Amino acid sequence: MSTSARIKRELAIYGGILGAALVLAGLLAIGGAGYVYANPPVEDLPPEEYDVQEFGVTVSHSATVTGETPLYAAGETIENKPVYFTNSTPELDLTVETSVPEGRDVEITHRLVVVHQGTFNDAQVWERRETLLAEETVVSDGTHQSTASVDVPDLVEEVNGYENAMAGVGSVSTEIRLETTYVSDAEGGGTYEGTLSGTVPFELGNDAYWLDGDLSASATESQTRRRGTRQLPPDMTTVYGGLGAGIVLILLGAGLIAWNVRGQDVHELEMEVIRSKYDEWISTGEFPADSDKQYIYITTLEDLVDVAIDTNKRVIYDPDLETYSVVDDDLIYYHAADPTQIDSWVGLSGGQG
Repeated sequence: MSTSARIKRELAIYGGILGAALVLAGLLAIGGAGYVYANPPVEDLPPEEYDVQEFGVTVSHSATVTGETPLYAAGETIENKPVYFTNSTPELDLTVETSVPEGRDVEITHRLVVVHQGTFNDAQVWERRETLLAEETVVSDGTHQSTASVDVPDLVEEVNGYENAMAGVGSVSTEIRLETTYVSDAEGGGTYEGTLSGTVPFELGNDAYWLDGDLSASATESQTRRRGTRQLPPDMTTVYGGLGAGIVLILLGAGLIAWNVRGQDVHELEMEVIRSKYDEWISTGEFPADSDKQYIYITTLEDLVDVAIDTNKRVIYDPDLETYSVVDDDLIYYHAADPTQIDSWVGLSGGQG
């Protein structure tokens, strides 16, 4: 069956409706493109950060040389050294330095603690805490310092006692822990509250000691507020795509409507579809005109092909008369778009069977 013939027939029947639908779809596409262009997207601006306050705490360390040593001068104060020697600097000073926003009263508390722990197979067996510094104060000028001292020989003796008590089972460790809390007024009547904390190992030997790392912490507090929105440029890809698609659809629809308006012979197209379907049963020839034969009109070409199949005959198509016929002895079965024209041509007016 000819696909093109079937398509032409369907277009002849439904072409007007389809063309109108295409034109409507094209107008909608153009309208959508216009809407996208006239209504570009809007996005929220990133929130604005304000009333930013910085809080920080750090622990520095120093020792004054009180014992004889060729390494330092007597009475000299050494600061933030990677290692100190017990015989020449037996006392370690730990200074807690706090920085808070200036011009505001900030409540701070400090707790600086020495922590001893006994562990076995990475599990804690016991713990002892010794407070070096416990302080509550209000800072108004942005900075504050507090100092605590550690008698290292006494601390070493204490640790040795813990190790002897554990009898070589597991291990003993010592560390310095700092915990600082702050409370500060925030803009708009709120408050900022937080905790700064840190831990550093305190390595103790009979001859030397050191802090294995830095002990410090910091935090930033702030508030945020919306900044509104901003308009983005329209998506021109969508705009141009909608315009292009709309124009194409309108042209297709208008062309289909114009083709349909010119008038398409639906019956002729249907005949073409049927002819292509039964082409193997149809041959081109002349329509037989003989008044001695009986002519029988068949309503459809499909029914005429059925007659040919039943009688084992072929369908003869006369292109001049646009008539199909099947000759079976004295019977002539035929189908034509205008059967009255055939009756007149063969002189059979009123003589059909």
